[in-house]
Amino acid sequence: MATEDLQQKIFQELSGLQIQVREMIGLGLIGNPPETPSDILPLQYRLTDAAVLSDIRTIEAFQDIDDVLAALEDALENIENPLEVERLLDGIARFCSAEDVKDLTGRTGDLRRKIAKGEGQGLLAQNAGLSAALSDLLLTWMDGKHHHSDEQRKNRESVPFTFFIKRIHEIRRAVEKKQPAPLMSLPTHEYGWIAPEVMVKRLEDAQQNGRIVRQADFMQALLRLAPDGRGAALEKLRDMPGHQARVLRWALGAKEGPQPKDALHYDVWIAAARARDPEGDFQDDFAGLLLDDKLPDSLEHAKYSWRAGSGKIEKDGETRNVPRIHVHIDPYISPDEAKRVWDAYQSGSLLAGVAKSLFRNTKKMILGDMPTDYRRIPTVSMHRILRDEDGGTGLTCGWAVAWLAMLWPLNLDGYFTVGLRNIMDGINSGGNGADGAFLRPLFEFNRPWTEMSRVCLATALLSPEGRRKNTAVAVLAEGIRDGRADAAEFARIFARINDGGWLKAVHLHTALEAVAEQSPLHQVFVGDLLQEFIVRAIEMPEDSQKLFSFLEGVMRETGQLPKTSLKEKLADIDKDEDYYAAAQKITALATGNPVLALEAQTRIIEARLKRARKLFICTETAALKSG
Repeated sequence: MATEDLQQKIFQELSGLQIQVREMIGLGLIGNPPETPSDILPLQYRLTDAAVLSDIRTIEAFQDIDDVLAALEDALENIENPLEVERLLDGIARFCSAEDVKDLTGRTGDLRRKIAKGEGQGLLAQNAGLSAALSDLLLTWMDGKHHHSDEQRKNRESVPFTFFIKRIHEIRRAVEKKQPAPLMSLPTHEYGWIAPEVMVKRLEDAQQNGRIVRQADFMQALLRLAPDGRGAALEKLRDMPGHQARVLRWALGAKEGPQPKDALHYDVWIAAARARDPEGDFQDDFAGLLLDDKLPDSLEHAKYSWRAGSGKIEKDGETRNVPRIHVHIDPYISPDEAKRVWDAYQSGSLLAGVAKSLFRNTKKMILGDMPTDYRRIPTVSMHRILRDEDGGTGLTCGWAVAWLAMLWPLNLDGYFTVGLRNIMDGINSGGNGADGAFLRPLFEFNRPWTEMSRVCLATALLSPEGRRKNTAVAVLAEGIRDGRADAAEFARIFARINDGGWLKAVHLHTALEAVAEQSPLHQVFVGDLLQEFIVRAIEMPEDSQKLFSFLEGVMRETGQLPKTSLKEKLADIDKDEDYYAAAQKITALATGNPVLALEAQTRIIEARLKRARKLFICTETAALKSG
């Protein structure tokens, strides 16, 4: 189909969208035909506006203990998808009765030896704290009695896996008591999502069968609730009795929220709040609980700011400067936060613990303001890793990184902030870190790109050659193709990193060159990005000659003309700069390619309309017009 005919068809479809939907997909200003390319704006929808369950794989639980054992044997050697870990945890929780444990006797000798030695490159290969919790669970299940790792390994802090370890310990205690029950938190779909109506059915089954709903399991299930079908699920839940039903109703959008009597269960209600609205502020809703809370993504959603710069590290007795991305989170977890919680909740003996608990609860009744404990609030755990800029993440396993993304799939900003630290660790150490695994959620079609995800991606693009950079190139190329990548946004981020003093022109050039090879649409995107980057940069990075020559070649091939702002910037370049000649060639470009420009613009609008067709907008006022 000719470009003009395709555009005609596209604009007919565009006219069938309500203005709210057009604004969400960045086409609210588009006329017919569009007057300027700047009429195409960045996407402006939230993940809570989308139907994330459409066109993704559903997850099934293991049906018998033989399947669990076979999956465990494979998982010890290799894990490709952390959903297999979730299915294993659910299978162990389901098949842990006295009869099941008796059936395991004599069948698991080789598995026991592998687990006890920590062998394999899969399930037990992440870090000491997480692998200790997993091995304790597995051995307790196989032997039918309590197992615990040595204290040094068991107590190794595993930020940001704190809540995962808490869940594993909770399952281990149930296994030790031989209390089989399916997990509420087993994802129903890829990427860790749980369909709300399935969640309601699970809670109903637990009540009807008299099963205890365990707290960490319930909290994790709340944080995995998908945006799809919440209204229908809430209707089915309306008359269900019980505390968990109240919590779930509020998470799904009901008006009745936490009450003063819920103060001791504040962590469950905060999880429900974060499921209800990942970007909401809930201080007013929790006012009656009298909580002393100053944590990000607890009652107040985390807000991020960042700057590029440098820092000092010591290695082999030498101090050297290294690139840094400094991230500030508001509210801020101060270095004194751990001491505050320790003083409020910890004790050296059982008697002292009872006394401290009585004192804390009496003080709460008299004065109010119970301090919230960051260890009880899973949405806070990602942020603790940022307190120490010199500390690494310790994340090397791709499956473990992907598992972190399943903690709270509605909001991955904390996850991408940890990813940014991991990527910077890799750049500074010369290693691959988690090999770009932190970027994989950006392939999800319905997931909008936030500021922290773009900074994470931009930093990975500036890596030296390797798997991390290759993954970043693939992600950006896909984002250009489906409309989520915005050239001006990435130009702004690259310019800010350049102002921090460590952007290398060669790394930017090789990344964008690989992106531009994908298609004419990608070439146009790269040309727009580099023009805007040059305009925004206070000073160009060293050795920019190849970058300018590359831009000149892209613009010549696509027929892009230099913007007025770029011409003004290039006019001020000193003749002594190595990129002066290439800059003059860019300025001299005078013949555009309107056919290619029209085709690129049409492809962008077509990708946005494809997104509108796949998105189920969760508010009626923003729905697609029928017919």
